[in-house]
Amino acid sequence: MNTTFDKSKNSNRPEFFIKHKDYFDEKLINVLVATQNKCDKLTEEINKLRERIVIKDDIISYLKIREDSIKKKYQLDLKEKNDEINDCIKDLQDLIDDMKKTIDRISEDNKNLTELIIEKDKIINDLEIDKRKKKNSSNSSLPPSMDFGSIKANINSREKSDKKPGGQKGHTAHLINLNNKPTKIIIKKVKKAPTGANPYKDEDGNILYYSVQEIDYKLK
Repeated sequence: MNTTFDKSKNSNRPEFFIKHKDYFDEKLINVLVATQNKCDKLTEEINKLRERIVIKDDIISYLKIREDSIKKKYQLDLKEKNDEINDCIKDLQDLIDDMKKTIDRISEDNKNLTELIIEKDKIINDLEIDKRKKKNSSNSSLPPSMDFGSIKANINSREKSDKKPGGQKGHTAHLINLNNKPTKIIIKKVKKAPTGANPYKDEDGNILYYSVQEIDYKLK
């Protein structure tokens, strides 16, 4: 069968043979169809890959932008932190300088105070020496042994005796007179009258009881 058709510029492409498949061998057309299907699938996969690539590029671009933003923020935060740290260091250095000045001032004051204390002690010592020079056993209650500059020994002018020291036998004791109006009376039964107790007797001379008194006093 004689067939005529126009040859276009796409006559060498598979689409041309498939479009006019009635004029070509069936096996050739089947191969071309199978090839075309594979090409279509490959084209579809390529398009999907391109879409994924585009999405990936978009993600990469977004991540890059995000990274740049984070870096800038981190750099700003870091700069602020560094500024704060530098300010703190400066404040600490100023405080240390002030403390050094204060320590130096205190050291100078301590030095002056020490000199004043030494001078005061010297004055007090001189006054004590003058006081001791002025006071002696003849014009004060100081014993002769405390006379300033005295080298005389304390001589006892009394004659030596064989008596024992302390109160002698038969010597009248010096006792405190009892208060006639005690503030509190305590009655106790004892087997023996305490030393120094005053006996109270009846008309016949019989001892009724003994009395002792404790006196509280205050020094003014």
